[in-house]
Amino acid sequence: MATDFPEEKTQRAALARQRGIATGLLVFMLAVLVATFLVPAVPFWTGLVRAAAEAGLVGGLADWFAVTALFRRPLGLPIPHTAIVTRQKDRIGVALGQFIATHFLTEEALAPRLRQLDLAGRAARWLAVDANAAGLADRAGALLPFVVARMGDENLRAFFRQALYRELQAGDIAPFAGRALSAVVQGGHHFLLLDEMVGVARAAIRDHRATVMAEVGQRTGRWVPKWVDTKLADALMNGVDDVLQRLAQPGSDARASVDRAVANLAAGLQTDPAWRERLQQWKAKLLTDPALQAMLESLWDDIRARALADLDAPDSRIRAALGAAIGAGGRALLADFGLQERLNRRLEIILTTVLLPQRARISDFIADTVRRWDPAEISDRLELAVGRDLQYIRINGTLVGALAGVGIYLAVEFLPHLFALPLEGGG
Repeated sequence: MATDFPEEKTQRAALARQRGIATGLLVFMLAVLVATFLVPAVPFWTGLVRAAAEAGLVGGLADWFAVTALFRRPLGLPIPHTAIVTRQKDRIGVALGQFIATHFLTEEALAPRLRQLDLAGRAARWLAVDANAAGLADRAGALLPFVVARMGDENLRAFFRQALYRELQAGDIAPFAGRALSAVVQGGHHFLLLDEMVGVARAAIRDHRATVMAEVGQRTGRWVPKWVDTKLADALMNGVDDVLQRLAQPGSDARASVDRAVANLAAGLQTDPAWRERLQQWKAKLLTDPALQAMLESLWDDIRARALADLDAPDSRIRAALGAAIGAGGRALLADFGLQERLNRRLEIILTTVLLPQRARISDFIADTVRRWDPAEISDRLELAVGRDLQYIRINGTLVGALAGVGIYLAVEFLPHLFALPLEGGG
């Protein structure tokens, strides 16, 4: 038998106490009956007490038998139609399932109750509390690693790669690139890149001066003196360095021309079909690159590892963001009574359309569940639930039987004398 819960232990103690009272009253009636045969006989009073004790004993025994027969065989005897709960458990389960399906799982019973519950309003009030939202986020965060760990990495990796590939393939990147570049131009951030590139180019010229001179010498004729080669190389490198220096100088014409060129490119990306077609072709070639395929596949591993590490941290940003989102959603729902009404109506429709067509299956499920229960345990549980009230039946049966015995005895004693009285005015 399953271990009792604390409240069940209290119920079991109360049942034992009530059963002891009922049995004690039955024993008392037996003792009184025996005493009437042992004490000196007083014709009227001894008969009255004996009649009360006999009737109380019979009534108590009858009710004891009836109550006991519900759950077990009285005295272990194979008496027909006893141990009703144990022997008729399956039939009780079928009747219980049919009763619930017929009287509870109906639209007339469910719809008013669902409207009264106001599930959307209750959920909104609960979620609007930051502690509740944070607790729900913590539980969800604790569940996510378990879910991810139980799912195949290969399947997840393939799903992530395919989903991201489809989005990249279907998306038109030209307008997005144009807007992004326009934002960069408006903030002047493209000059940071330009300055970095100018610095790298000027450093390359300085570091490779000898190489440039050698290349110039190889491209001029042998009849050209070396000092002329040197002059040409110096002039070339100095001219390039001057251009780069003007590009790096704020307010210069060269820098302004770069600014206009980048701005025009940003506008063209958003409006020029030629640029859009060109970027689509570049994207198509890039997506077929095996290196990109491998990168997309490995990206899931990185995201998964970072997410699991964050969820495992005490100050998880994912759980914090999830809690904030849940709380914000709860407060938004709490402030929108129209949305609550629509959600309640939708929940009502969903629950009724889901439950009502399944009434027969729910009835069968209840019957099958009861059928699998252990007969002795279900009998014990049922007796624990209603046995205390049944013991009151035993007590009442004993007392009512005693009163009935008194009434019958008095009737037998006095009614003949009443009928034997002469009528007034008789002869």
